[in-house]
Amino acid sequence: MQTVMQTCEELRVHHKPVLIIFNKIDLLKEQGILQSLPKKYPDAIFLSATRNIGVESLKQKMIEFIEKNFVRIHLRIGVQNQKFIHFIHSVSHVIELNYRDHLVEMTLKCDLDSAEKIRSLYHKYESNKDIEIIEEVPVR
Repeated sequence: MQTVMQTCEELRVHHKPVLIIFNKIDLLKEQGILQSLPKKYPDAIFLSATRNIGVESLKQKMIEFIEKNFVRIHLRIGVQNQKFIHFIHSVSHVIELNYRDHLVEMTLKCDLDSAEKIRSLYHKYESNKDIEIIEEVPVR
């Protein structure tokens, strides 16, 4: 672990969030090591893909790790604003999409940078009454 942290410092990425994963735990000869590691690294994932140990925990932890900087946005856009709609599709994950009359109602999930770009474009179109951000909330 010390070597990994030292390498992160040398690469100047030591300030970035880290997800610690101990892989191939099924190959450990000394079980005492496996029992002491969670105490030292309580947020770590202990994994053996061969024995399907920790795989679901890893998936869930990765989703949480990635989405902690995500927001959910609910908005309405006039269907004539195709460039804006296309842009939203290109920078976010559209969860729900409903067409009503001349409006598209969308619920989407995106990272904070993409949300800022969407808000910036929204302000550009703000005088257009067919575009409305209804709600914006953190994902987790």
